Amino acid sequence: GYRLVGHSMAICTRHPQGYHLWSEAIPLCQALSCGLPEAPKNGLVFGKEYTVGTKAVYSCSEGYHLQAGAEAAAECLDTGLWSNHNVPPQCIPVTCPDVSSISVEHGRWRLIFETQYQFQAQLMLICDPGYYYTGQRVIRCQANGKWSLGDSTPTCRIISCGELPVPPNGHRIGTLSVYGATAIFSCNSGYTLVGSRVRECMANGLWSGSEVRCLAGHCGTPEPIVNGHINGENYSYRGSVVYQCNAGFRLIGMSVRICQQDHHWSGKTPFCVPITCGHPG
Repeated sequence: GYRLVGHSMAICTRHPQGYHLWSEAIPLCQALSCGLPEAPKNGLVFGKEYTVGTKAVYSCSEGYHLQAGAEAAAECLDTGLWSNHNVPPQCIPVTCPDVSSISVEHGRWRLIFETQYQFQAQLMLICDPGYYYTGQRVIRCQANGKWSLGDSTPTCRIISCGELPVPPNGHRIGTLSVYGATAIFSCNSGYTLVGSRVRECMANGLWSGSEVRCLAGHCGTPEPIVNGHINGENYSYRGSVVYQCNAGFRLIGMSVRICQQDHHWSGKTPFCVPITCGHPG
């Protein structure tokens, strides 16, 4: 465990002045050192001295632990080498349970940072269309191997569009007001429905279509045409609308329709056909 510093042999010699002395200085025995041990990645190494017989003790940083079966210490041998040849053990990240243990109905966890299920990994809760999250949306894998869920697991709740009113002189079928619910409207005899007869609660929390009204002496919205449009918004008795085709199309049928006393539009819905130039021959 020691090495000689100096000459291993000295000769007693006579000085010209008559006295005797040794030819070399007294050597020293110096303790052998194995050198500074290498610290593991994401870890530390401890030890006061690195001489023969002493030990270097390894530890891992927060969120990491020594790989299973790894030696937590190395000894300095009388050969001047560490017992592990100065190859430190590996510090591997702490892992958290699979997300199936924290599954959320109508939602899923998406990895947004680091490696899945390992220390410092972050997951974000993504709710299905038509649902919104409550609670902690982003969780992190902690050094103790647990997800940072706090006091309760977050949830995905169904979106509500709010109650739809029943129009005066009308009826509504369907009482639910949550995502995917449908409301169907109708009007009493003698009244015409204006707006959307069927409305659905959408994922953005709004009802599809437009507000429903039941109007007396009203013809309702005229039927639209493909490749054309309708001018005029007077749908009351004797009101009229004008049909026009887009560029490159011509109208087949009556361009003007009038709201009649029986609450129906006069004539039939016209249609637009492409303009052709005929055969060039």
